[in-house]
Amino acid sequence: GVGQFRDALKEIIDEFGEGYIEESTDLPPSHNFRTDGKNFFFDPGHNSRGDFLKITELKPSVGVRNTIALSVGAIPQFTQILNKLHQDFQTLRTPDGAEKATKELAKMEI
Repeated sequence: GVGQFRDALKEIIDEFGEGYIEESTDLPPSHNFRTDGKNFFFDPGHNSRGDFLKITELKPSVGVRNTIALSVGAIPQFTQILNKLHQDFQTLRTPDGAEKATKELAKMEI
C-alpha cells in the first residue's frame, strides 16, 4: 500500500538522489525573460553525466511548467536550428516569402 510505496520511493531517493545535481562554481549565470505571458528560465547545471542547460517555460496564469535539459554538447545544434527557424519565419513573413510558401503548399496538395 501507501507505506510500501513511501519506503520504495525513499530507497530510490537515497540511492539515486545524492549528487544528481552537483553544485559547481564554474557554471555560467542563469538567465530569464518574460514574453507572451510566459517566463523562460535558462539554468546551467552539472550532474554525474556532465554539464547541461535546463530550459524551463513557466505559464503562471495556468500553473503549467515545461522543462527540457540539453547537454552542453547539444547547445550548438539546438541554437543552429532555432536560428534557422527564425530566419525561415522572417523569409515567410516578407511579401515574396509568403507568396513562395503559398505556391509550395499548393504543390504539396494531393
